[in-house]
Amino acid sequence: MTLTAAQAKPAPALLPRARGLRGALSDLFWRRPKLLLLLMLLPPVLWLGIVYIGSLFALLLQSFFSIDEFSGLVNREFTLKTYGDLLQAANLDIILRTVTMAALVTFASAIVAFPIAYYAARYARGRWKALFYLGIM
Repeated sequence: MTLTAAQAKPAPALLPRARGLRGALSDLFWRRPKLLLLLMLLPPVLWLGIVYIGSLFALLLQSFFSIDEFSGLVNREFTLKTYGDLLQAANLDIILRTVTMAALVTFASAIVAFPIAYYAARYARGRWKALFYLGIM
């Protein structure tokens, strides 16, 4: 005698199902682990995003204020005077030297770092590999 699908009993669960909202949430997060990951990461990412974007916005607002040349105090009236001061010849020279130095330092760092990283990833073993990783940190 064979059993039909309606007559067959399901295998007993290893653990009894939890009842109520806690059990439903537990089942939901067990079935969808990416949803749990999203809910766990959302608050800190939002907090860091708000702090970062807020800081950038405050910096942008400060850039529209000017400095009183006599007292050195911040004049809290919106003006483009600060941006006009950037276009003076002395400031353009400073900007050019700063960008050039940043590009040279970036290039030199890459020239030094890539061979070391290649060696650490490809050939270093044991204690040396740990030392490379600690040195990078």
